[in-house]
Amino acid sequence: MSDLQMTFTEHLGEFRSRIIKVLSILGVLFFLCFWQSDPIFEVLTRPLPPEVEKQFISLTGGMFSTFKAAAYVGVLLGFPLVLYQILMFILPALKPKEKRVIFGAFAFSITATWGAVAFVHFLLLPKAVEVFLSFAPEGWKANLDLSAYLKVIFAIYLSFAAVFHLPIFLVALIRIGIFTLGGLRAQRKYVIVILFALAAIITPTTDPFSLMMMAIPMCLLFEGTIWFCTLWERKKGKELRENEEEDDKK
Repeated sequence: MSDLQMTFTEHLGEFRSRIIKVLSILGVLFFLCFWQSDPIFEVLTRPLPPEVEKQFISLTGGMFSTFKAAAYVGVLLGFPLVLYQILMFILPALKPKEKRVIFGAFAFSITATWGAVAFVHFLLLPKAVEVFLSFAPEGWKANLDLSAYLKVIFAIYLSFAAVFHLPIFLVALIRIGIFTLGGLRAQRKYVIVILFALAAIITPTTDPFSLMMMAIPMCLLFEGTIWFCTLWERKKGKELRENEEEDDKK
């Protein structure tokens, strides 16, 4: 049955079905991650140097840290599947051209999310930990509360995942006419200042190093989006001129 033929009740039924599937996916992934919590903790704490001692400071700290890690990692692993369920719910209402755009955004969103996680885990966190520990007085040893550590790193993962989606938002705003490509180029220096201010707001920590590691990728993504949109407009303009020439010949 097509989207136009579905009744309101059928739409609600479809929505409920998608919600159940999303909750089932997240539930299964949570239990799998809880079952494999030891290797997950090993991966999550890999950016820490060997001299840092890991601990929990309350009787229930270990249990809640395990629950927290399983939930966070389960959501990260399930993100593509959850996004797919959302896509399948809205897809019947879209035109073929809109579907191609949505599928492109879907692929980019997954790439951006996992690219952000990889960037943080393999590049940012090891260097950030090294910088933070360098300020410790000589002879002092670092003891990390596991629950606090998980809270910080997953806040950083989430922040960078959002930042890596900047190109999607910019392209969408340009396509619907809120921004123009020429306007963004002309106001580039002000946009960069705004991006640094935004980075200062969403960075989970308050140190200058994390701020720069957040702001620089945002600026690079902004410049990359401008470059991509410029090429796209040139391609569209060329196709339009070729079509006009063909029409003139006819």
